[in-house]
Amino acid sequence: MIEIMEMSTEVVPEGKDEPESEEERLERALAVVKGDREASEELQETLAPFREEAYRFYRGRALGNERAGRSKVVSSDVMDAVEWVMPSLMRIYFSSDIVSCEPVGPEDQIVAERVSALLNYQFTRRGDGFVVAYKWFKDALIYGLGVAKISWEDRFRDVPFAVPEMSESDFNALSSENGVEITGFERVEIPPDEVSVQRIVQQTVMGLPPDMPDDEKAEAVRMAVESMPRLATYFNVEGKRAILDYSGPVYEVIPPEDFLYDPEAEELRDARFVIHRVFRTPDYLRRMESEGVYFNVEEAIEKGNTQRDGDRSDREKGFRNAENDRTNPWTMTENIEDADKRRPLELYEWWGLFDPDGSGRLTPHVITVANDVVIRLERNPYDHGEPPFEVLRPVLDVHKFEGIGFADMVKEFQETKTSLRRQILDNISWQNNGMWEVQRGAGVEMESLVNPRPGGVVRTDVPGAVRPLTPPPLQQAGFMALEFEQTQLEQRTGITRYNQGLDSRSLNKTATGITALMGASQQRIELIARLFAETGVRNLFVKALSLNRQFVRDEFVVRLYGEPIVINKDDVSGQFDILVSVGISASKQEVVQQQMIQLIQMAPGLAQAQVMTPDNIYAIMVKLLEGWGFKDHSQLMTNPNVMGQMTQQMQQMQQQMQMMQMILQHPSIANVVPQIAQQVQQAAAQQAQAAPPAQGEQPPAQGPVPMQGGAPV
Repeated sequence: MIEIMEMSTEVVPEGKDEPESEEERLERALAVVKGDREASEELQETLAPFREEAYRFYRGRALGNERAGRSKVVSSDVMDAVEWVMPSLMRIYFSSDIVSCEPVGPEDQIVAERVSALLNYQFTRRGDGFVVAYKWFKDALIYGLGVAKISWEDRFRDVPFAVPEMSESDFNALSSENGVEITGFERVEIPPDEVSVQRIVQQTVMGLPPDMPDDEKAEAVRMAVESMPRLATYFNVEGKRAILDYSGPVYEVIPPEDFLYDPEAEELRDARFVIHRVFRTPDYLRRMESEGVYFNVEEAIEKGNTQRDGDRSDREKGFRNAENDRTNPWTMTENIEDADKRRPLELYEWWGLFDPDGSGRLTPHVITVANDVVIRLERNPYDHGEPPFEVLRPVLDVHKFEGIGFADMVKEFQETKTSLRRQILDNISWQNNGMWEVQRGAGVEMESLVNPRPGGVVRTDVPGAVRPLTPPPLQQAGFMALEFEQTQLEQRTGITRYNQGLDSRSLNKTATGITALMGASQQRIELIARLFAETGVRNLFVKALSLNRQFVRDEFVVRLYGEPIVINKDDVSGQFDILVSVGISASKQEVVQQQMIQLIQMAPGLAQAQVMTPDNIYAIMVKLLEGWGFKDHSQLMTNPNVMGQMTQQMQQMQQQMQMMQMILQHPSIANVVPQIAQQVQQAAAQQAQAAPPAQGEQPPAQGPVPMQGGAPV
């Protein structure tokens, strides 16, 4: 007999005689996360001052060189540039559907529109896509780097129920349903009927030995009767049922200080790891542990909550919250009852390549650490195998991960314009308030000079002891320098006074000239929009499609423009090219609309020349309506294919009617038709006479009914 030995699948790391234990694996994972976190935090320490400076310029805070008694005004050029770019960006992306799917093969042509509708519905309707995009774009414009996270989430809502009376079987079935929580009920037992009791007594007695004492027999019968299953009726059953409200991708914008990444990476896909710093409550961690996502939660909680004020990223959050003398929000809950139980823990969510068994093969993993305790270690749960993040950069810097934000491009102009504006205001203040030369010991009332008022009197013991010292007014060179700086600023950012509608001189120019000027000035905005689309937004929707393929249920319905669209798992399994619908600028859009209107005007002649069809005219009108802001054009126009089908059906009905008339007019049929009609009328009359009168109705009268006073007798 040959004994077959079972081979072990455990990999023994090099240099070890035994397989790695679970404890050793967790220690190695913790060491990897701590080492990567230290390297990335060292990079963030160097970037934090630049982000703080960018936010300070965006909010127009003091520059630190202010002097007492002088103007402290600060120019807001960074905020002006960012806030004027944002409307153009949002219009470019949200003037129509933000994403569309193009089929790779002909077999995917039908479902491509359904998947496009699904992705747009999940992002704009259920994912707060407009707000997410707004925050994501603004982070990128201010800091030079915007970070978004995409994950899958099942959201449930509790629906209460109350049942007056239920049987025990129904109650057990209800309580065993997933997502059902029964909060209250009244149970009333139903005693067994006499027939069942007699049957149990008889079966018990027959099964007892004949020589058993009578008292033991009686005890056995009593126990058998008491052990009989007793049914019950449940009254006033109350509870709640968790109903799936949404299952799909969720989007989140991450503050740049909470996103740590590989210092050597130039692109997100080149990074060996990325880390998301996040805060979660103990209750959330325990619920995730019950669902099998986390482990070792109690050990992490027992190590204590995080002290936030000393951390670099929290200093940046505190810097933003310091606007208008606000304090850090996490310090406001320290004196609240049970604050320690509700205070969130600091988690480091590590995504990268990890060797799970020491074999030297790296695979995508996610590791979550709280208070130096590993609470999650598993393979990347997403089929796309990448970290669930995407980044935006308005201007790419060569061979660097971080981009160039508007604060970097505009801050020197803001500083210069701030200095010029302060000098102009100080000069105007001196011109209006004046300075005085006062002779020492002349007995001058200094209070009257320091606080002058119209018609006031300055008393002095020596005539001529007070003399005005008014500086000369500021020359035009200061105003010319201010205008020069504004021109340079517009050239660098592309945000001109034409874009903002602030240049009154444009009224003297032709509409064509203004359109050309605005089109030229918006080229940089269009470049930023295209860069956002190709480097971040498109990849975000690629991951959203991958998540749908992985987690979508068998079939569900979404409503878009009031019409239900049925989507099943097979629909999202096709091959598609994801295209982000980056629109055109306002000036170019106006030109395109004028060109479309001209095409519509030329349509009759083009149709006669057989170079334009109704389908072409319909496509032009759809684009025109979308440019005007009408997303649901089905209420305003009808597809010519639909009208063609209706016309074809009408023609078929007319042909059938003509054929019937021809058949009825045939000599062999014409004599038969009157006889058939007469037979049908006779049968109907006989049926009406045989039918009994309905309740509340009088039977049909035979002959004329005598009338008296307008009423039947």
